[in-house]
Amino acid sequence: MRHPYSTNSDEHKMVPFYLAILSVFASLGLAAFLRRICWTPPLWLDVSSVMFLYGLFYGFFKRVAWKWGWLRRLGVISTPILDGRWGGTVQSDYDGVTRSPHNVEVIIGQDWTEIIIRLLRPELNSSKSHSLSASMVVTEDECILIYDYLNEPNPGAAATMHMHRGTARLVLTGTDRLEGDYYTGRDRNNIGVIKLRRKN
Repeated sequence: MRHPYSTNSDEHKMVPFYLAILSVFASLGLAAFLRRICWTPPLWLDVSSVMFLYGLFYGFFKRVAWKWGWLRRLGVISTPILDGRWGGTVQSDYDGVTRSPHNVEVIIGQDWTEIIIRLLRPELNSSKSHSLSASMVVTEDECILIYDYLNEPNPGAAATMHMHRGTARLVLTGTDRLEGDYYTGRDRNNIGVIKLRRKN
């Protein structure tokens, strides 16, 4: 299930303001149009209501419009699009011993305000993790994704595996690479390096 994520971008303050203004003008225009065609909607369907239109515009922007390239070229949106499948490797250091890298697949579901980051180990079939909270620090040069996750072992995992929490910090390079590190709870004493490339 997706959860909200925070960002340092001012767009989350400004875009709702722009949508509110758009909703007011759209409401006035739609009301005038309905009068012109002599149609009065039923009381339970106030299609020209400012709040109704704002809800429509906000929902559309949250799921679709925030990805539009022209809004990004204008500087309205700076939140990077991480949504999609990523493949790469994780190399862990457990109890001071560096392990060999193993393949992982990361699936990120994202819209303008919510995200979920899932990490799977298809070859080892040992565990899977999903994010619990996340934040993005966006600058002119880079984007840093920081998230807390919960790791759950699969039924066939080794007996030493158990559910634990951890934190990952990944830096977006260009639009198709995420690289960084992670660490787990103190009982695991596990740190490591994550390298990912976008698949689609």
